[in-house]
Amino acid sequence: MKTNLFTIRHIENDPVVIVGDNFDTNRPSFTAKPLVGKFYRVSPTTWREVAALQMLVHQHEKYAPAAGNGVIVTIAALDSFTTNTHH
Repeated sequence: MKTNLFTIRHIENDPVVIVGDNFDTNRPSFTAKPLVGKFYRVSPTTWREVAALQMLVHQHEKYAPAAGNGVIVTIAALDSFTTNTHH
């Protein structure tokens, strides 16, 4: 069954995202990191879209953008929702 999740989405080439490190210490750090390739920037508008984002692995399938709103999501992760093969 095909779903129409994330109707607000845009392709982004080589986006810059925020990644964290040292979470097991008292001094976690966050840096901006460029990703290579095509990604989607999505803006969830329904509880179903928020729930779908929660299922994705942070800093592997979804990322916080370094600038702007929304969530950066891999093409494969978003496509997996439309083909019902995610996790």
